[in-house]
Amino acid sequence: MPLFIFISGLFSKSVVNSSEQKLLERVLSFIILYILLKLSTFSLDKYLFSTNANFTLFSEGGFPWYLFATAMWLCLVYLFKPIKPKILIPATIIIGVLIGYDSRVGDYLVASRILVYFPFFLLGYYIDINKFLEFCVC
Repeated sequence: MPLFIFISGLFSKSVVNSSEQKLLERVLSFIILYILLKLSTFSLDKYLFSTNANFTLFSEGGFPWYLFATAMWLCLVYLFKPIKPKILIPATIIIGVLIGYDSRVGDYLVASRILVYFPFFLLGYYIDINKFLEFCVC
């Protein structure tokens, strides 16, 4: 999962560095996809598989978390752009490690996954793709 999130950060540069409207459109598209996926998985569980599924929009334990987390990572990268990467990356790593020890942070708004995986997204965002490809070819 960290590599997948790293690659997502790698390909998000054009969105974050573009206009605010394009960023907002991308964030909204991820949130809309998240809601549609939540509704479809709930419908499948409830009506096709006949389970006692409950619909909760803000608490996520299944696979749609990635769409919501990506929307939040895009917003966070945009907000933290003025901070130097030498400060931001170690700070997010420390927060990601410490958040695992806090039992209050859980699946609500996918907060734990957003904070734990955010350093991988940041690394993907800040790395130069040409240098990365050169490293991979060697």
